[in-house]
Amino acid sequence: MTHDLPLICSSIADAIINDDPSLLVQTFKVDRHQFLSAFPQCFSHTGLDTNQVRFPSKILAELSSLGLWDLCLLLLHQYPCHRRVSISFSTAVSAAVDQQWQLIHLFLDRDYIPPNIGNNALLRVALVSNNPVMVTRLLSYDAVHRSISSSSPCMVKCLFRICQNGCIDSLRIVMEKSLVNPAIYRYRAVIIAAQYGHEHLVSILLPQLLPLPVSQTISCGMTSLITAVRLALTHGHFGVAHRLLLIIGPDILSRTWLSYMITIAVTTKDCNEGAGDIVSLFVSMCGHSRPSLIQVF
Repeated sequence: MTHDLPLICSSIADAIINDDPSLLVQTFKVDRHQFLSAFPQCFSHTGLDTNQVRFPSKILAELSSLGLWDLCLLLLHQYPCHRRVSISFSTAVSAAVDQQWQLIHLFLDRDYIPPNIGNNALLRVALVSNNPVMVTRLLSYDAVHRSISSSSPCMVKCLFRICQNGCIDSLRIVMEKSLVNPAIYRYRAVIIAAQYGHEHLVSILLPQLLPLPVSQTISCGMTSLITAVRLALTHGHFGVAHRLLLIIGPDILSRTWLSYMITIAVTTKDCNEGAGDIVSLFVSMCGHSRPSLIQVF
């Protein structure tokens, strides 16, 4: 391929028309300087009519991955304003999934994305990616904050993903802003965080659930915490289990439950030194000594 500017313009235009990122990269690698010079001119040199060509979303994503932000904006400006918003939003969601946050900041700087940010799709991606800077920026838009429903299935699912991924910064924001409010969802969140061994997340969630309701029968919340202990033990997350047990206390757990959990702690395939502390705690909660169990460790 020659370094002749008109030919490079033609190659770029072909890549845009066919939405072919491989051709774009090939042209870019031949001569970076010529490519950067040719790109702004390719539309006028080749007579490319953007009204007749579908938007090259793959090309925009490739330019973003190469860090060519100015060319991303230049490409967008070639398309009519009424198409730019929908193009920018769909591209921004894809960019968020690919962790290309700089492109999204550029779009927000230039008001390319609608005020409600597409029913919070970007916000949810930023939350499960543990990107507090982007989350804070999106929440600064009144339209975004007003449109959040703390009990919506999308936000509840987002909370569960946050707990699964261990996104501690995102969880702090969710709790501080009450983005997911009903306690029943937070109990489920504790279970997920315990299952995946995210002790710091459990520490953030628990104060939101305390004090536990006093009742003659085990409440839904207490049942959830017992389930969280069981899953933490099963997966060898003894630090999480220890923290939860101190919250639950000996008055709620029957000896049957304690014996069952001791068995899990002793037999878990991920058994480690932390299991000894757990069994010691179980024994003290039972109110009697079982040194033979402790000596297993």
